[in-house]
Amino acid sequence: MNTIPTLAIALVAATLFGATSAANAQGLTRAQVLAELAEAQRTGNIVLGGETGLKANELYPQLYPAPEMPTAKTRQQVRDELAAALRSGDFIADGESGLKAHEVFPHRYPARPVVMGKTRQQVRDELLLAIRLGDAPSLGEHGLTPAQRSPESFAAVRAEHQRALMAQQASTVSQNARDTTPR
Repeated sequence: MNTIPTLAIALVAATLFGATSAANAQGLTRAQVLAELAEAQRTGNIVLGGETGLKANELYPQLYPAPEMPTAKTRQQVRDELAAALRSGDFIADGESGLKAHEVFPHRYPARPVVMGKTRQQVRDELLLAIRLGDAPSLGEHGLTPAQRSPESFAAVRAEHQRALMAQQASTVSQNARDTTPR
């Protein structure tokens, strides 16, 4: 028996099965899936070649329409971007480190705005909440949080936390409604 046709049939079946299972997850109809398949066949966006993982339009580009190229920038747009990068030091300073000029020579360029991070207390509060809800990373090779390993242990705490969040949101909404009501 010839293995090439068998492989081709298996590949098409796998593609169709993958398309229908993805469609079911997205809630697509059979007609929509068939339309997507026809479009993929027309444009060559179906994986062929088995081991290579290349699409049909990559293996045989002469058989499919050329993909649309994005519109190029005008000469003036490129010049403006270059001027802005030179002013701010937002270009690669040397080829070895990959650092930008404003990182290598910070005294030559305007200071960058500092983004305020979280305070120590905010980070501590988040960690304590994560531990309480079972979302803190645990040690070990499994890579699961305590809540993922035993969800029943944290169900009551999580439900209580959700109720507290909903109550807080409701009070915020009512407070905002009171503040915006004309008097």
